[in-house]
Amino acid sequence: MPKARAGQHVVHAFVTKKNMKVCGIEIKSNQATITVLEINGDEVTLIDTTVKKFTLTNDENQSSMNSFKDAVLNFLKGNDVERVAIKQRAQSGKFGGGGLTFKIEAIIQLFEKEVKIINGKTIATKTKNIDLAKFKVNKNQEEALKTALSII
Repeated sequence: MPKARAGQHVVHAFVTKKNMKVCGIEIKSNQATITVLEINGDEVTLIDTTVKKFTLTNDENQSSMNSFKDAVLNFLKGNDVERVAIKQRAQSGKFGGGGLTFKIEAIIQLFEKEVKIINGKTIATKTKNIDLAKFKVNKNQEEALKTALSII
């Protein structure tokens, strides 16, 4: 890794390795919808996981929070995910995410590998010329798919 000299800042690029798995996540209400992609050289393949989403049933109950955390983090580890991208939500305003969505986001950020929050405009720009139909995901997984594709 490059080192910064006095008065300089080093920007670390989001460089994708040639062989890895990435997970895209869209958070809405009490759910985290996911897709997992595998990158082999220039080929990107959707991994057909049995789990398509995680639901936090009770954010006021510690046991429920721990169960959600364990389920998500074990899924990511079990699928050898090396990088996670979460679609950013507005913090306030008409389309602002609720407090529960930020609890879910915080839990996912505890993952031991790289986790990035990606702006919706960045996702749209990076995926506008990609044919999403070839990935054959459920309609409710499309934003998670775009989020994963945006970090490749």
